[in-house]
Amino acid sequence: MERWRGWWCEQFPLTPLWRSTCARFMPPVPTQQLPGGLLGRFTGAPHEALMRLLVWLSAATVHRGRPGSIELVEAC
Repeated sequence: MERWRGWWCEQFPLTPLWRSTCARFMPPVPTQQLPGGLLGRFTGAPHEALMRLLVWLSAATVHRGRPGSIELVEAC
């Protein structure tokens, strides 16, 4: 668990995804509150907010040339 928390607080803030989009979250999400603090920034019922968060996070793991992956998740 400690390694997972360390990744979110130390490594994730260095990713291109976070660096390019963190300023869009208002109020800002402190890195100490990752990943839980992100969930509150996505709207809708809890399951919808979680799905939106996961789709947003997929940009960090889905490589170009595989756009169907995001479409499949959004269609669920």
